Amino acid sequence: MYKAIYQLDSNDPKTIEKAIRNINNVLKDPRLKGHLQIELVAFSGGTEAYLKRTVSMKNRCRIS
Repeated sequence: MYKAIYQLDSNDPKTIEKAIRNINNVLKDPRLKGHLQIELVAFSGGTEAYLKRTVSMKNRCRIS
């Protein structure tokens, strides 16, 4: 089992989208399917990604 942690500390929409895009790219890799655990740690401005007034993380990331 591989474990990956992504850190998000900016509320810049481009930075948030970049982090989500990177997470989705790793999740789509067939070599890692079923062998990967990802955590997104958000603090400071990065918590913006989880707020209801923005598009929810569940809609932007394929969560399985």
